[in-house]
Amino acid sequence: SIVVFGGLHVTEGEPPEMGLVNTVFVFDSRVSKWYKPQLEPPDCVPGARFMHSYCSAGRAMVLHGGIGRESPSEESGSFSVLGSSYLVEAGKKRVSFVPLAVEPEGQATRPRDGTCLPPRRFAGALCFA
Repeated sequence: SIVVFGGLHVTEGEPPEMGLVNTVFVFDSRVSKWYKPQLEPPDCVPGARFMHSYCSAGRAMVLHGGIGRESPSEESGSFSVLGSSYLVEAGKKRVSFVPLAVEPEGQATRPRDGTCLPPRRFAGALCFA
């Protein structure tokens, strides 16, 4: 499966407008179909962001950082580099996000943006599960 989370959406209007998304889509490679999974728990989806990092951790993934807004309720204003981390697990038609309190060697994880280069129209993160 391929899990796609979040990203930066740029409209085609003049002038173009940017908006962040925190939607989740999964591509099931066995049947070649995209679907929008059930989120568990539904209130624990990370805030909208782009340029975040994903890495695999066994059968799960870790989502870290990115660029977004400090408060998910903020709809405008400047972007910030985020330092939050989540354990992401994908199962049959469901995806779960568990916030991680990562403090290596007694220090909080430093905010950082991702390690991917965004396509021109949509900057999301891909991870293979």
